[in-house]
Amino acid sequence: MKRTWCALFLLAGLGGPGLRAQELCHWNTDHRFFRLNGDEGSEFVNLFIHDGGFVWTNYAVGGTVTVQSALWLDDNSWVSMEHLKVPISEPFQFWQYSDPTCVARTGQTNSYLEGDDGDLEPGHTWPDRFTVQADTNLVVDNLTGLMWARNADSGHNNWDFMVSAVYWSVAPGDYEDWRLPTVRELESLLDLKRVLPALPAGHPFNNVQLNYWTSTSDAADTNRAWVVSLGDGTIARWNRTNTSPHAWAVRAHTTGKMPVPRTGQTNSIVLGDDGHLRPGVPWPIPRFTVMTDTNLVFDNLFGRMWVRSLGMTPVADWHSAVSYCSGLAFGGYADWRLPSRREAWSLIDFGNASFLPEGHPFNGLHETFFWTSSTYRADTTRAWGIEGGHLGAHIKIDIGGGIWPVRGDW
Repeated sequence: MKRTWCALFLLAGLGGPGLRAQELCHWNTDHRFFRLNGDEGSEFVNLFIHDGGFVWTNYAVGGTVTVQSALWLDDNSWVSMEHLKVPISEPFQFWQYSDPTCVARTGQTNSYLEGDDGDLEPGHTWPDRFTVQADTNLVVDNLTGLMWARNADSGHNNWDFMVSAVYWSVAPGDYEDWRLPTVRELESLLDLKRVLPALPAGHPFNNVQLNYWTSTSDAADTNRAWVVSLGDGTIARWNRTNTSPHAWAVRAHTTGKMPVPRTGQTNSIVLGDDGHLRPGVPWPIPRFTVMTDTNLVFDNLFGRMWVRSLGMTPVADWHSAVSYCSGLAFGGYADWRLPSRREAWSLIDFGNASFLPEGHPFNGLHETFFWTSSTYRADTTRAWGIEGGHLGAHIKIDIGGGIWPVRGDW
């Protein structure tokens, strides 16, 4: 029997042993979100709370905190609760991240042009990446907090079969909550500096294969699902009946420095798929904030500021795209850059056939791929481009790539 977690209820006077408060990220000091976690069997699972001025030590007792937003797990939605106060009557633990960004670095350190990914290395620095557990069949990723099977091959078959097979498995480690990773979870393992496999140096995994199913189906065509290549990092949609991609089991284990967000997929096809389980950090509401200068948009999930209208940016080759963003002065800022692959991909909503979150404020989107600042390691005459959720390599002299400037490393 798979474990189930109780739904969240917002309660006054929350108490009880084992309460833990955790900050997800704090790239914006006006929006610091915390979470109170209860152990399995508690009356609640999660409560997001806003700093009330006293929760700044490793241990705090009593006091009042102001709830800015709460997450109701029964319908997976955020509820704004301005000025609502919840008394905390029992001890709880608190810790915060030392690095305020919610987008990880890509791993790219080789620079091919001033202002590119390898030059600036935007994003969250990686900790010592992996810890092999006492049961040496298990590995925890210290960046995301996910636990992976050390054996990276749970077999290969069609998508429906592999989603179900991993979901109902109880090995390794006798855990009952193994599943196929979402497309964001599997992508989080990638190191763009490496190929064959595109995993961090010194990784402890065995039997790494080339192509892997994820639990995320394609919103534009439900006959397809997303596949991540650990050969070179390509992410593409494959027909669900294809039997060649492999499966790799994952489970939620602990809180890493950069928890993986949800993909946005809510449509379920098979028990255990992304739309069924919806694992990951929920999205804030609203996802985007149009700034006072309405030409600028702030992403409240990942902490990046984007140019709102893509009609102002040209299509160009990769070198011109990097240089254009590096030299851009717009909206009172002069620190614009071409986004890394992970930054550009962070905008994707895998539950929406148009691939941007519903109600997004952007306009003037090009009907083409968009350049990223990350060079393709397998062939450095190419760079990563993003088109929908697809991540592929494009020759750098292609003059048809779109440009979407970003700023911030909060």
